[in-house]
Parts: sequence; structure tokens; C-alpha cells
Amino acid sequence: PSIPSSGQGGILKRNTINGTPVDTNSASDWMQDRTYHIGQSDFPLKTISSTGGITAFVSPDNSYETISSELRNASHSIDMNMYEFTNPFLYQELLDALSRNVTVRIFMEGAPIGGIDDREIFILNDLASHGGLIRFIVSDYENHVNARYEFDHAKYLLIDNETVIVESCNWAKTGVPKDPSFGNREWGIVLRDKEVATSFWQVFQDDWNPLHSDSYPIEAMNMTFFP
Repeated sequence: PSIPSSGQGGILKRNTINGTPVDTNSASDWMQDRTYHIGQSDFPLKTISSTGGITAFVSPDNSYETISSELRNASHSIDMNMYEFTNPFLYQELLDALSRNVTVRIFMEGAPIGGIDDREIFILNDLASHGGLIRFIVSDYENHVNARYEFDHAKYLLIDNETVIVESCNWAKTGVPKDPSFGNREWGIVLRDKEVATSFWQVFQDDWNPLHSDSYPIEAMNMTFFP
């Protein structure tokens, strides 16, 4: 049987074993569990041995305390990739970082389920007006733009290219509650390791890259806020 159709924008990749292409002269050489499309990343699995510090935290108990403390320690950059952002207290922490001349870049999902929340529209517009750099991954069918991924569902941030925070929750009041007496059960880790941070930075840069047709600046989005 022939190789199945890849569909528009699809990429066929030959299977490999330890870097050597599989060659059985059959369609199975090209059939993979993952579907590849134009523009998607293909970062290999990486194992890193580290002596850096790792801090684990949970919501609702101590997530806000942990994350806000790290944000306040930022001295030159914060890079964040998030699905949704409606938390007013973490928004204020980023405003404070911008007032200290910390560069803040935020990469967001442009079409979350239910649409972009009005609270997020306000937060992102205001951060942008204070110098924050904000981009979205979008599908713009009128202009023949197809997003590389069904959703940008990441939830991590980099601080000063040295510290990584990975968490299970969006930046909502229930995901990272300032008041620990309520909220979702969530988890997160803080990793202080330059090599780990470099790996995450490479992923962030690849997603953020303005040369990708689906990476839109906030100015190109319909982000009008009606209070």
C-alpha cells in the first residue's frame, strides 16, 4: 500500500532508529504516530544532569507566593508562554517588573476555547502600553495562515534566562490564587539551571519568532476592550 496522504501543509518524515533512516522499501518507513505540519518544531529529547536548585510548589497553598517571589527577583528579562492570563495580582507583578526596566515578553494562545476573556484583553493591552512585548499564535484563514499547533497550551516562564517555572495551571485567580484558602489543586516547579533555561529559551524563541506567519503581535489582533 502507498503512503497515506499527508494533507495540506503536512510533512512526511522517514522513521529513524538511533539516527539511521529505516528503509524497508514500504510505506511503513514513513508512517509515524506524530503528524508533522509546516512550521512545527522538532526538538529532540534531551537529558540534562543538574546540580541547580529545584523548588516544588502547589496551588492553592503556595503557588502565588512562590511565583511572585521569583518575578520580584527578575533583573533583566521575563519570557512567558501561557494559554490564558486573567490573574490581576500576577498582572500587577509584571507591571512592577516593567517599571524596573525588566523586558517582558508574553506569547499567548490566540483562540482559546470560549474566546479571549475580557480580563485578559485588558491585562495584555495595559502591559503592552507599559512596554510589554506580546504576541499570539493564530489561524487567520482569510489570509491563508494556519497555526502550527491546534493550541498553544504551554504554561511556563523564564526569568533572566537562568530560572524556569513550569506549572500545570493558567494564570487565573483560581490557578494561582493570592489567597491560599481557595482555588484549584495545581502543581509547579522552579528550576535554577542555565542549561535547562537555555533549552526552554530555544523553544520560546521558536514559537515567538515573528518570521512565522502565525506569530501575530498584539497590534494585529482585535483586542478592543469595552469596560
